[in-house]
Amino acid sequence: MGRDDATLKNLYYAGVLDESAALDADIDSICEAFAMIIDAKSSFTAEHSTRVTQYAVALSLQFGFDEGQIQTMRRAGLLHDIGKLGVPTTILEKPGRLDEAEFARVREHPKYSDSILRPIPTFAATAELASSHHERLDGKGYCRGLGAEQLPLDARILTAADVFDARTARRPYRDAMPVSEALAIVRKDEGTAFDGACLAALSEIYEDKQLAAA
Repeated sequence: MGRDDATLKNLYYAGVLDESAALDADIDSICEAFAMIIDAKSSFTAEHSTRVTQYAVALSLQFGFDEGQIQTMRRAGLLHDIGKLGVPTTILEKPGRLDEAEFARVREHPKYSDSILRPIPTFAATAELASSHHERLDGKGYCRGLGAEQLPLDARILTAADVFDARTARRPYRDAMPVSEALAIVRKDEGTAFDGACLAALSEIYEDKQLAAA
């Protein structure tokens, strides 16, 4: 291959990479836009998807995830609750305990998320991760009842990030919890619902944040 041919080949691949990067940026922007729509569904979930994404990405960095894994985690964090668009706002904002039928509707939202995302090839991995955020290590979660052997680290991270934000954010039936109280409550389910290493990393991130703010 001559120098000119090699130059053309390099320019071609550079162009392909640029187009791929631009496409990724567009997809990320779409995810961010949908996260805003999802969180606007209820006043009590404002910025929930953004915060979950921040926690999940921070944990992923703690565990040494590569760029591709972090990109999938970020998209899953932003879109994990897209299925809640199929849950009535009256249920999401009910100022009290949900009855059995209402809770059944809420439990469907990970399945809805999977149904929305999985048919899109670009979001296949995102769908798998996003739909797992209410699973438990003991197999008693929803929507598929997956157990520890079926839940990889990325799913465990997203679950920890989601429950942490749910505890520390205001809800229709209670005020926001302090971080220390939220972590203490979540740790009671360590090993049964939540991964201990993920909770330890989450605690470490917040301890570092507190020290930095001191």
